[in-house]
Amino acid sequence: MNLPLSVGQIIGIVVLLIIAGVVFRYRNAIQKFILEVASELKKVSWTTRKDLLESTWVVLVSSVMLGAFIGVVDYVLARAMSLLIK
Repeated sequence: MNLPLSVGQIIGIVVLLIIAGVVFRYRNAIQKFILEVASELKKVSWTTRKDLLESTWVVLVSSVMLGAFIGVVDYVLARAMSLLIK
C-alpha cells in the first residue's frame, strides 16, 4: 500500500522524532525538574476562595473606576481642544 505524504506531514514526523529524541536524551533531567516543581508547589501558600473573590472584585471595580475617570478626562480635554481650535 503506497501512502503519499505531504511535505507538512514529513516535517511533522521529523519534528516529533526530534522531540522524542530530546525527551529520551534528557529524561532524567526532565523527571528531576518535574519532581522539584511538584515539591515547590507543595510549599506555595494558596489563597482562599473568599480572598480570591474579594481581590477580583477590587480589581474589577478599580478598573471600571479608572476607565470612567480616563473617559471623563478624555471627553473634557477633547471638548476643550475643540473650543480652542475653533
